[in-house]
Amino acid sequence: MFTKIDDVKADRIILRESPTGTAAPIRILFAIAEQYPTHRADVNVLFGKCLMQRGIQSDLLTLHAPDHLLPPWPAGRLLTRNSGTGRLGKHLKGILNDLRLFRLAHSGYDALQVRDKALGALIGLAAARMAGIRFFYWMSFPTAEAWTAFARERSLSVGLFRWLLAWLRGRLMHGLLYRVVLPRADHVFVQSERMRDSLAAKGIPVCRMTPVPMGFDGDRAANLKLDGELKRFERPTFVYLGTLDRNRSPEVMIDAIDLVKQQVPQAKLLLIGGADEEADQVWLHTLVRDRGLSEHVEFTGWLPIAEGWALASRCLAGLSPVPRGELFDVGSPTKAIEYFGLGLPVIANDQPDQALVMAAAGGCCVAFTPHAFAERMLDVIARPDVYRQQAIAGQRWVRAKRNYGALATTVATIYRRA
Repeated sequence: MFTKIDDVKADRIILRESPTGTAAPIRILFAIAEQYPTHRADVNVLFGKCLMQRGIQSDLLTLHAPDHLLPPWPAGRLLTRNSGTGRLGKHLKGILNDLRLFRLAHSGYDALQVRDKALGALIGLAAARMAGIRFFYWMSFPTAEAWTAFARERSLSVGLFRWLLAWLRGRLMHGLLYRVVLPRADHVFVQSERMRDSLAAKGIPVCRMTPVPMGFDGDRAANLKLDGELKRFERPTFVYLGTLDRNRSPEVMIDAIDLVKQQVPQAKLLLIGGADEEADQVWLHTLVRDRGLSEHVEFTGWLPIAEGWALASRCLAGLSPVPRGELFDVGSPTKAIEYFGLGLPVIANDQPDQALVMAAAGGCCVAFTPHAFAERMLDVIARPDVYRQQAIAGQRWVRAKRNYGALATTVATIYRRA
């Protein structure tokens, strides 16, 4: 059942067409790790809108939070089930939900795709082979390595049972993904060229991988009239949009604003987002309070995208500190893309993908230290016109090269291969 896919030569690729010669609709059964609704733009925008406009329908299989008002899924059927409460219960319900793939795969789909799951990917691979349809895997993050790192770094501070579960999960995911699923997938979508190279070193053929970096929804920004021209906050305010998990070292920004306010007492940091772990959220709030920075750091939590973008557009610049290492070097951070897309200057360190974005805008990265970020923040305050030019160049590049419409065209081509 699980035979490896032979390499496909480029000159043998043909595209699926309808009898009239136009592109035929493609139906994909898509299982994702995130609960619905999700804030992930590469799910909501790429699949929910842009691929649908190109004839790629995605029926979404996942869980939803109890008593959560579910918005409609615009790209097909929403196949969700209640996640319940409790970590173990959610995990077990997720497995049971993935087992539905065996039945659903026989419902006239052209392909089955799994995103960021290991056991779910094994189930999906088996279901696709039994149904005689293609199997795709979408890797947005090295989840196996992340669980291994979580077990190593948190150790017994999270409790013996949870530490053991994380360690076992990391080992299991690593074996399933790299030894079973990815070598047998028809195609693997990865987050970046660095991730593609990393998987190639593990034996996955390059010709069966396509990098799909994070993009920007320019149409939404245009409709919301968000282009960096909204009235600025009276206080010099810097923004961070995204996850605040402890392994992302958000304390770099806290230390940086502490340094900045010593020279510019009115300086402020706006944190839009949250942490997956409640303990990480508590730790960060405690850090701000203990440092006496409550008047200089504001937490909003996760916000609807329109509200978050509106607040960000009123700031002086966006911050994007991303730790270097095996987990984050292979990623494609959303933050720098969003800031430039909104017309904001960007202060970022040299994570590979965002270093490329910064260079395209004519900017340069800073070191991953509080002092380096603070120095650049002070420079933005002192020379806003200079950084406004960087923002204009970055916005032009992002909307041309990282627009989700352009990325969708690339992805759609892969799905249409016969």
